Amino acid sequence: MASIPLLTVEDLDTLGRTVNVPGRLVRSWSQLTRVVRERLMSDRQQRRGVPRSRLYRDESHYLVLTVAVTGTLEIAFGRLTQSDERLCLGRLVARWDELGLTGPYEIHLREREHTLNTFAAVLEHYLALPEPS
Repeated sequence: MASIPLLTVEDLDTLGRTVNVPGRLVRSWSQLTRVVRERLMSDRQQRRGVPRSRLYRDESHYLVLTVAVTGTLEIAFGRLTQSDERLCLGRLVARWDELGLTGPYEIHLREREHTLNTFAAVLEHYLALPEPS
């Protein structure tokens, strides 16, 4: 697996300028909706009113996808300490409904607000993490 880059605040600002261009929002929304549907809404897990959550991780990084009974979607990712404590780099909270994720969006990367486009671009690095067996 390729290593996940440690992005500084400056790196995130540069990335934000690159990805926040016309037409990118639809692509980011589609990507995030597809990820949640593929990883949380398959098979028996599609029943309404059932909370869904999945963890992906390696020795030093994690990704958690959760849809609560209330329809709140949370995606969080970051680093793991040697004692498996989660150090959150990025977090998105939104609503989940039959259309996919909907606003209002609460998006933070390195404890600063960012756009859906920047979040989706950073998330791509974490999508290759394996699901523990």
